[in-house]
Order: sequence, then C-alpha cells, then structure tokens
Amino acid sequence: MAALLLVWSVADVFILGSEFLPTIDEGNMLVRATMPASISLPRAIEVSTQIEKSLREFPEVETVVAKIGRAELGGDPESVSNDEMYVRLKPKEQWTTAKTKDELVDAMRRRVEGFPGVEFNFSQVIQTRNDELLSGINAQIAVKVFGEDQRHAGAE
Repeated sequence: MAALLLVWSVADVFILGSEFLPTIDEGNMLVRATMPASISLPRAIEVSTQIEKSLREFPEVETVVAKIGRAELGGDPESVSNDEMYVRLKPKEQWTTAKTKDELVDAMRRRVEGFPGVEFNFSQVIQTRNDELLSGINAQIAVKVFGEDQRHAGAE
C-alpha cells in the first residue's frame, strides 16, 4: 500500500500546475481594453466606440457590448481606463475571415493594435471570471513573486 501511494504521489508531481478544466469555446469573446489611467470618461467612451466599430466590421461578430469602469453597485471595482467588450460570435459555419478562434483573435488584434496607449487582452467571459477568481488578477497569465523585497535586492 505504501509503495502504491509513493508511485501515485510521484505521478502527481508531473500533472501539478496543469489545467483542471479544458478550454471550452463559449461562442463569445471578452476583449479587455486597458487605456491610460489618466483618461477622462468622455475620451474613454470615444475610444471604446471606435474599438467597438472596428470589431463589428468582422462578419463573424453578431454584436458588441462595452462596459467602461464599474457598475453602480461597485461589485467590480474598475476605473474608467478599463473597458470590457462582450463580443457575441455567429456560429462557426458562418465564419469567413478565419477558420479557428485563434485566427479570428489574431485578425482582431491586428485590427485594433493601432490605438495608442491601449493594451488588449482577448479571452472568453466565463474563462476570464474563473481566471480572476483563481488568481485575483485580470489576465490569463499572472506571475506571483515571493521572497525578499525585490526593490532592495542587489542594492548593497
């Protein structure tokens, strides 16, 4: 029994850190546009409208709905520099620009990368919420650094 537990624990080492849930195509995208922190609300709305228009030009897109900042209840505390755009996609049989979602994301990224000072993150609605719950960070990839205060490392 002890040998079986030892083999099982060694096997677990090789799968630790892997995804527990496979990536599921939700039929949508969540495009997060992070604008400069000093942006005003009228300018954020203007930029968001231009980004939405760019995304709607894709024949695969059914609709785009944007949310700038936080809701009135404050459950999602974001500044006006954060713009989340929900992009509902048509069924894949109707796609003409790309064959896969990765290709569509690449095409969309190329289309919107010309907005100065705006950083984009493409994900899916449920996947983004799960990532935020697990890591506490609004991104798919997060790096947490533990240990000594890195601001003072090597200063001696």
